[in-house]
Amino acid sequence: NISKLILMPDMGTRHYVYEGNSDSDYMLNTTYPFHCGAMLWQGIENDTRNAQRESKNITGQTFIENYGRWVNLKPMKDTSANVSTWMEVRDYAERKFILANMSLVYSDYQKCALLQYKDTDKCEVWRYENPEKKNKTTVCELLHEYVCPNNITIYSKPGCYKKQK
Repeated sequence: NISKLILMPDMGTRHYVYEGNSDSDYMLNTTYPFHCGAMLWQGIENDTRNAQRESKNITGQTFIENYGRWVNLKPMKDTSANVSTWMEVRDYAERKFILANMSLVYSDYQKCALLQYKDTDKCEVWRYENPEKKNKTTVCELLHEYVCPNNITIYSKPGCYKKQK
């Protein structure tokens, strides 16, 4: 149930985009490789969720720039489904512009979620806890190897999520 995944977190909660199958990001649409990814949950409006997609531009071992994009996540159902199983990811400012469609493959709603970009072989693992604090392999990462096995990239690097002073 993707509605539970995106509507459940409290405002200000961060989910960490731990790994995926591409150096680029459908939501941010930049020339920078995607590193240190996160979803920062914001308000709910009309059964949709606002969030900020975050990443960092990295040169060598230095984090040189934080960047993000405000998105709006809308749970969607296939005609035969009783619950929402996928979401439209829209630009927050221009809601007509769909950045991506993502299906929920698996979530335990406590530790992780595995999402797949619809009609592609690309997935993302979202961790609910900071991977620098608890870096044990989750079920989502194991499933990722079977659902989207090509070019798995770890987006989380040491020092990614340290609080800035």
